[in-house]
Amino acid sequence: MTKDEVKALQRGLYRIFWKSEAGGGSSIAAVGSTYNGSRWLAPTNWVGFTTDEARLDESWEMVEKIELIEANQ
Repeated sequence: MTKDEVKALQRGLYRIFWKSEAGGGSSIAAVGSTYNGSRWLAPTNWVGFTTDEARLDESWEMVEKIELIEANQ
């Protein structure tokens, strides 16, 4: 996903579809925002995640597409 696509995401729950070089498949994930508005993702089938912004960008680069399940109101 591009930075502009990521920036436009609402906070909420999503199904994340991974690029094949990232292992393919999909994950259910929460998407939120940091103090400066950057978006983070926390897939439920990952062991953990980091708040390091460089690593967050790398995570988004592995995403093929994303589908909203429920937005955070």
